[in-house]
Amino acid sequence: MTETETYTKQDVYSTCINKMLQENIEVRVEGVTKPHRQGKLLLVNIADFYIYVTLEMPKPRKGKKLKGKKHRVYEIPFPFDFHIKNDNHYILDYRSHKLTKGMGEVGDIIKTLGKPKHKFWNKLVHLKVKDD
Repeated sequence: MTETETYTKQDVYSTCINKMLQENIEVRVEGVTKPHRQGKLLLVNIADFYIYVTLEMPKPRKGKKLKGKKHRVYEIPFPFDFHIKNDNHYILDYRSHKLTKGMGEVGDIIKTLGKPKHKFWNKLVHLKVKDD
């Protein structure tokens, strides 16, 4: 697959994110210094409009206790566009112009609705294998 191809949900799941299974990953929102999520990727599932990722949480620093479960499931909205930077780095694109794809009228309607409150809106989200 090249960057110019269009990906279906199944393509993203089977050929891309699946390659990251059992790897320590981090999810970073562009423009934010701290990782949004990080841990060992155990399971990926795509249902409806979400990518569900099960992460094994990293061990807490000395003197700190991990509260709750060791494994957590996170819901990531399915992106408007998807880019492959390399085999260990994928970019989920949530920018509004990718949603409207040049349909000016739709873009204007979205702007009148106000700014959505989701932290991924109009941002790029990087999903990559963590460098140890």
